[in-house]
Amino acid sequence: MPLNSKNNPKPSITISNEIVIKVTEEFVDLTGYYKEELLGKSYKELSKTLKTNFFDKFESISDEMSVYIFTKSLEPREVIISKNIDHDKTNILYFFHEKENSRIENKFLYAEQLCFDNKYGIAIYSAPDIALLKANEKYINYLDEPFNRKENCIGKTIGEIVKDFNENKIREKWTNVISKGETCYVKDFMSGRHGTGVTYFDSSIVPIYENGKVKYYIENRIDVTDRMRNKVVIEAQAAEIERRDKKIEAIMDLADEQISIFDKSGRLIKISKVILELFQANKISNINDIKDEIMIFDVNKNKIQFEESKFSYIEKGKEINNYRVIIGTRNFEKHVVISGKPIFDRKGNFERYVLLIDDITESVQAKIIEEQKNKLEAIIRNMSDGLFTIDKEGDINILNSSAKDFFCNIGLVNKISENLLKVKFYDSNDNIISPENMPSYRVLRGEKVNGYRMTLKRNGLEYHFNVSGSPLYDEGGDIAKALLCTRNITEQINSNAIIKMQKKQLEAVIENISDAIYIADKEGKIILMNAEGRSFLSDSYAVKNVEDFNATKQAFDTSGNEIHVENLSLKCALRGEKIRNRTVIIRRLDKELTIRVNSTPIYDTSGNLIMALACYHDITDLAEKEKIIVEKYRQLELLKEEAEIANKIKSLFLDNMSHEIRTPMNGIFGTIQLLEKTPMSEEQSKYITLLKNSGNKLLTIINNILDISKIEAGIHKLNDGKFSLKKITDDIYTNLLESGNSKGLEIRYYFDPDAEFIVIGDELKLKQILDNLISNAVKFTEKGYISFRVTKVLSDNDYVKIKFTIADTGIGIDERFKSKIFGIFSQGDISVNKKYTGTGLGLSISKQLAMMMNGKISFESTLGEGSTFMFTCSFKKSDYYEKNIEVMNDNKISGEDKINNLWINKSILCIETNSIDKEVMESIVERKGCKYIHAYNISEALKILNRNYVDLILIDMKLDELEDFEKIKKMRISRVEEKNIPIIGMSSYTIMENREILMNLGIDQCISKPFNVEEIYNIFEIYL
Repeated sequence: MPLNSKNNPKPSITISNEIVIKVTEEFVDLTGYYKEELLGKSYKELSKTLKTNFFDKFESISDEMSVYIFTKSLEPREVIISKNIDHDKTNILYFFHEKENSRIENKFLYAEQLCFDNKYGIAIYSAPDIALLKANEKYINYLDEPFNRKENCIGKTIGEIVKDFNENKIREKWTNVISKGETCYVKDFMSGRHGTGVTYFDSSIVPIYENGKVKYYIENRIDVTDRMRNKVVIEAQAAEIERRDKKIEAIMDLADEQISIFDKSGRLIKISKVILELFQANKISNINDIKDEIMIFDVNKNKIQFEESKFSYIEKGKEINNYRVIIGTRNFEKHVVISGKPIFDRKGNFERYVLLIDDITESVQAKIIEEQKNKLEAIIRNMSDGLFTIDKEGDINILNSSAKDFFCNIGLVNKISENLLKVKFYDSNDNIISPENMPSYRVLRGEKVNGYRMTLKRNGLEYHFNVSGSPLYDEGGDIAKALLCTRNITEQINSNAIIKMQKKQLEAVIENISDAIYIADKEGKIILMNAEGRSFLSDSYAVKNVEDFNATKQAFDTSGNEIHVENLSLKCALRGEKIRNRTVIIRRLDKELTIRVNSTPIYDTSGNLIMALACYHDITDLAEKEKIIVEKYRQLELLKEEAEIANKIKSLFLDNMSHEIRTPMNGIFGTIQLLEKTPMSEEQSKYITLLKNSGNKLLTIINNILDISKIEAGIHKLNDGKFSLKKITDDIYTNLLESGNSKGLEIRYYFDPDAEFIVIGDELKLKQILDNLISNAVKFTEKGYISFRVTKVLSDNDYVKIKFTIADTGIGIDERFKSKIFGIFSQGDISVNKKYTGTGLGLSISKQLAMMMNGKISFESTLGEGSTFMFTCSFKKSDYYEKNIEVMNDNKISGEDKINNLWINKSILCIETNSIDKEVMESIVERKGCKYIHAYNISEALKILNRNYVDLILIDMKLDELEDFEKIKKMRISRVEEKNIPIIGMSSYTIMENREILMNLGIDQCISKPFNVEEIYNIFEIYL
């Protein structure tokens, strides 16, 4: 029969080489597992998944067999398994046929409901192997770990999931059920349930028959732990009562004198001798008599009310354990320890109370005496003063540790005479003290000694003591002992000596210090004046009080105002004021002094003013030097002002000179550009190109000189505006392409797409830096290539950092000149300069401009191989794309001379004083079909505007006529019925590059002379 028969819809799996290779949809429906969870599993893994071992058994079965398998949700399925092996015996097909009406949930509806209720433990086992087919959570919780989880117990036999099953009472019951086939009951079965304590349950096991044979076993378990625990407690209480009764009887026999017994009402059944002795009466009959007779205190002598004491436990039937209190009456006070226990009958009712009172008064008092003795000994032992006693025979009876210093720690000293043989003592006059004059013998003779100074000398060291002593008398009034107290004052004596020495040293320092020191007491009396202080005064002996200071001199402040007595430094300090570095002029009869004064009040530890201190420091020489320095500084300031004026004059001169040079150059450049637009021979074109290149070089030199002048004068400013990074670098690349191709160089250009931003910055200065770097690369490269790269370094919401890289294969830079390459007029080797001409200002200007823009220029170069210059700078992003940028970018006029029909008959007013520039501009305007109107000055232009309408105004801007532009501005604004006329400034003054000035003048745009004709036409494109 083929393995892949489509006519057989039974659930099946195919196994090859003991691995599952195919699973049918019917098998998936039967088990609830996905195919992916079964495919690739081995025999062993599949058996574990389905919780069956039929594969091991089935090897020996040729036909079919009935087994239980379990679904993914752990539901049992009784199936008949058959197999089919292909002809080459490599693949085995297993068929699973579920028996009809075999599902437990349909057979045992009552058991299913009990499982769902989960009130009792319900389990269904298969017969005869007793494998767990189904169980509720309650039943599973009875099992020990790890079988108290459903996935760990379903499918396993009772012997596997019950701990110690073979030694368990429940095994015997299961054996009876299996052998006899009858219902079995197990009562009060004890189980240790996975570490949570002992539990008890009643169990019933019921066999279920099908076709005359036992098919299932249903076990029902009911938790009876609480019932069993109550039973155990009751039995334990009964045993405890019986044990207590026996113990009490034994105690009563042994401690008849201490034990009293009360009934539950507090009446005395038996009174001990201790109670009779304590209360000194025979009238104690119940607990109330004791309550009225005594006062109760705790061990700290705090009174306790009877109801708050543990005596009240007697009536309450509560146990007392070692309750220590003080009992007091009118006649005595006793320390007692009380213990007591209630006695219950067999029913647990309070019946009697046994009270044990132990009088510990004597032991407490003995302990107090012992503690006092120990405290006294500890005090004597640890006191800082030495203490010892000597009897009449000279024996030392008591000797504390501090007293051993007095005896120099000479081993074990028993007699005072032994000590005197080993050491010698001297009095305060350094005379040796004879034995009979020693304080110990003087005291034994009845003399009292107080503060006797003694010095002990031993091994080159001295020890100083103060000794006091008194005689001790016996009961008969005779002297029995001498008590002596010694205090080691060696450290004090040595400290006093050091203090005296330090005092002398301090006095010497104060006396010889270079500053004048004055100290006055709180009454104003001068109590200290050092040598320098005395030299400050004309007559120091006449100065006894603070008020006497002005008698020998006059004091003035730096403004020349006299300082009166009440404002003197010491007077201020005596009022609690502090003076810090006050400059005072002192005029004496012989000379004038400049001093720096400091003074402060001095307080004792309680905060009381006790004196005042003043310190005068002579700064006369310093003051004279300061005057000289101030004068020199004033002169330097004047020189600085003159230098700044000179710089401004130089800048203005250079600006004017550039204007005078730029004005004729504008005519030259304009004429050249107009000639370029006329038909010319090849030779004429060549000469025009030479003229144009020479003019550009001359203009570059002028611009560089002006830039260096501005940088040195500190007047170079940034003029930030919005511009496109892509547009400016594309324009620079176009110029590079033209200049590089003319020398036969390969030009490489890359613009990072991520760098295409509209940014805010100084467009002209960025272009100037890049033009300088690129022009150098072209100048010093004869063959190879020039690379121009623009890349984004990093970017955030506000700023973008851009890196410009210009690399060439030129001559490179010698190591000797790398450190000087950014210096003014630096071009490396002079021999190279002969070939490559230039001012040497380009890199220096670029470096300075980069610093102004918070950028950085660096380079790498190898002589003979080429150079790479990197310029990195951050720009602020702009989210506004200017229309002018778009227009200029998209609508640039080509170099061809074409007439824009929109410009025909447009009127352009040109205010120009230079006749050559006027002719050039007229030709430029009329070549585009526009009407040219000329005015020589502002006044003439105003007249023209009053009688003519113009579309655009071109003004040659001069510094001396700036105020006249307000008239143009007002004229333009006053014509409200018409559109404002655009004003374009033309200037050869570099100051006109300042956008702020242009905005204030009402100028729309400004171009520098000499200008490019294409610039004019681009302006026409924008404004006409």
